[in-house]
Formats: sequence, structure tokens, C-alpha cells
Amino acid sequence: MLDKVLDKRIISRLDKFEPLPDVLRRLRDEIARPNTDHAQVAAIVREDPVIYGRIMKLSNSSSVGAKQQIRSIEQAISLVGLDFVEKLVFSLFAAQTLSGAYANFQGEAKGLVKQSIATAVIAEKLARLLKIQLANEAYSAGLMHDMGKIVLNGFMKPKQSELKQMICEDGLHFSEAERTLFGITHAELGSEICRKWEFSDATQCAVRYHHDPLTLLGVPDVALATKQLVAVIHIADAMVNSLLIRTLADIERQAYPMHYEVMEFLAMDEKTTEQFFEMCRTTVEPMLAEFLGMME
Repeated sequence: MLDKVLDKRIISRLDKFEPLPDVLRRLRDEIARPNTDHAQVAAIVREDPVIYGRIMKLSNSSSVGAKQQIRSIEQAISLVGLDFVEKLVFSLFAAQTLSGAYANFQGEAKGLVKQSIATAVIAEKLARLLKIQLANEAYSAGLMHDMGKIVLNGFMKPKQSELKQMICEDGLHFSEAERTLFGITHAELGSEICRKWEFSDATQCAVRYHHDPLTLLGVPDVALATKQLVAVIHIADAMVNSLLIRTLADIERQAYPMHYEVMEFLAMDEKTTEQFFEMCRTTVEPMLAEFLGMME
């Protein structure tokens, strides 16, 4: 994959990509343990003032509904739950990473942060609804799905006019245009970042194939659980893009089209899909506003 990159500076930038911070890695490992030690999680959280402050702020917010003021991080973690702590911590890190590197790529950094968190939220909702095997990985895979754009940031800006022509006039999808211009896509680069950050093989696959799921779904040696995760991230990404348009069919006119075969793979009929789309339109914005508020 990397040997096909046309501009070797892209590989150099990927090689210099910072590893996952030690605090986040240890926090993830501790939460993933069968018998998680809340005291140990609290000890790790104390090492990062930003994470500590956000969790304490959240635990004392009206949205959580604490009956009394929360004064200790142990109380806060018990109140909001380990699952939410992990989501909040990785969302903060992703937002910081994206905001720092994405300012010149297709709009403001805040837009990408919102899109990434929206994809994560919808992916988890869909994964829980469909009861897929790796539903617990859907949020992180959704959060990471566009991280590869960080690597292309800076290389893309001089190519904006060519990119626009390829998509608007030549009818290429965004990833096809990326491959034509650079020999690699942001999805493939994102999977490499996931590998560097020690995410699971399934999450790496979900990020790599979220625009091209049919390539993976037809491979017999790939585990069903991995295929399901890839399919969920593909649909969640398409749904986020569709929040700005009016009908399911309009997705076909986007640079990121939805492959309807993926819905069939997940046994989603059109009625179920339309209902889920409507639920996303009416609930995701309020959820995002609340979640993003917690991160400020």
C-alpha cells in the first residue's frame, strides 16, 4: 500500500506521526481489563489535568443529574461510568489532534471534529441496534475514520482545483480522486495511524475500508465481526454526510456515496434505514451539542 504513494513526503509525515500518549494507552488498557480497578483508572486520570478537569466538570453538570456535589475523581468516574470516561478521553484527544492539523483541509477544524464525533455516535447507535459482535469498538472506529486526512493536510491544498474537477466534473468519488493525486487515500493512511496507536485489527480494517466496504465483504477469510464493523462505519459516515441533505437517495450525489449492498449485508431493509436516518436527524444534533459542550 505505502509503496504506491506518489509523494514520498507523505510517508515521511506518517513516519513522524506521534504515538498514542502513554496516559491514553494505559487508560484504555485498564478499562479493557475484565476486573477494572476504578482506583487505578482514577490514578491515571489524575496524571492529565485536562482529562481530570473535563470529567469533574461533567460529573457536576445538570445533564448527569448528581444529587450532591461531586468532589473526588473516584466519585466522578463511578457516576459517569468507565465507558463514558473512555469515550470522552479519546474524543478529547482526537479533537485536539484534528484541530491542530486540519485547519487548511476542506474547511474549519471544528467541522471535522464535529463530523468525527457524530460518526462515532451514530456508529455506536447502529452497532447496538443491530447487536453486532464488535459493537464496543464502533465508537472508536467512527472517531478514527477520517484521521488519515491529517497526513494529507498541506499536500491537499495545492490540489484543490484538481480535486474539485475530479469530483464535480469527472464524477470520481473523493477517495478515487485522492488515489489519483497521491497514490493513497486518507482511509488507508488512517488505518496506518490506527496501527501506530495499537487499535485492534478490526478497527484498522473499519477505517481502511469505510469508503470501500464491498472490497472487504467479499473476502471469505475475513471474520464476520470485522465485516460487520466495516459495514457499520461505512453507513454511519454516509449518514453523517446525509444530515445536510433531505433524502436517502440524495447520498448517491455525494462524493461519499453509500453502498446499499452493505445495508443488505447487515439485514437492514429500506424502512428500517429510513427510520434510523430520521432518528439520527432528530437526535444527533442535540447529543452532539451536549457532548461538545462537555469537552469545552
